[in-house]
Amino acid sequence: GSFPPFEDVVPKDLDRKAIIATEALHRAIRRAHLMTNEESRGVRLVFDGDVLQITSRAPETGEAEIEVPIEGFTGDRLEIGFNPVYIMDALKVTNTDEITIELKKSEKPGLIRSGNNFVYIIMPVSLS
Repeated sequence: GSFPPFEDVVPKDLDRKAIIATEALHRAIRRAHLMTNEESRGVRLVFDGDVLQITSRAPETGEAEIEVPIEGFTGDRLEIGFNPVYIMDALKVTNTDEITIELKKSEKPGLIRSGNNFVYIIMPVSLS
């Protein structure tokens, strides 16, 4: 069939990358997701050196703070918010032990890559 040029929406200038164990990230995001509610749907991801810190907070439930080791993070510290459901959706269908997250800025979309054939665009959410 004829498909639209989807390559046009894939960000190409992403200069920050991190390699993360798929299962460890999935478990951490799932735990952080438990501490979200309708008002605070997002989880905060802070990429800094060799650690990814994931935090979430719901006033009536509590808060979560989980650290996941990462490899090869390039660039300065980056703080970004995502809807945890969208991250978990991507991680459920990957079939590799590691994924790569590529980012530019906290207000720009990111990519989750797994192997050579899986690219998932994820839009950030505001955590203010």
